[in-house]
Amino acid sequence: MYNISPPKDLLQQGDIFENVPLFFIPPYPLRIIEEKAAGEAPIVKIANIYHYQKPEDLLRGRDSIEVEESVAVDLRIRRALIISQTCDIKDRDAVAICPVFSFDEYEKNFLIKILKYETGQAANKLNAVRTRSVNYIFYLPAYKTDGLNLPESLVDLQYINTVPVNFLSIQSKLISLSDRARHTLAYQVSHFFGRPALDEPLIIKKGK
Repeated sequence: MYNISPPKDLLQQGDIFENVPLFFIPPYPLRIIEEKAAGEAPIVKIANIYHYQKPEDLLRGRDSIEVEESVAVDLRIRRALIISQTCDIKDRDAVAICPVFSFDEYEKNFLIKILKYETGQAANKLNAVRTRSVNYIFYLPAYKTDGLNLPESLVDLQYINTVPVNFLSIQSKLISLSDRARHTLAYQVSHFFGRPALDEPLIIKKGK
């Protein structure tokens, strides 16, 4: 499943990195705390789901007087896996990546807390992931060796971020997928994003 000694100077689909900044647009409003002068209580404002405007902050220290809009997102530093095709990476400025969640983290902080699954429902969802029955989740079995501990994990293909190629080029790879596992990932990515939506089943007839 894994290549524990991937080439350091080559970025490949299936490479897993530690400490990558990823953003998630939350399905709920974010609390925005505005600092006040000493002795005054801070003001707490609730941003709407996606945007929060504060032009005075955006314009501070700038020559431009254009009014801009800031975006309230949930930014996290975490493990991530490259889903871009290996052959494309060398000719691109940015790489597509997806977050890697441990099973425990995904169940407690995402399925139950965010999506409001019941405990039994969450367990059933994770069992489906193990059997690769969820088309938007790529399963990563646990792997442990000296200096490396990868718990049972998953890659959620719904949450795509992009990072500059140069950023990943100076990061340390945690581990990479084997050639066979990389082919499985490529198939799942292409199936999830590229399968046609048909009213009737697609029947391919053999040519004469």
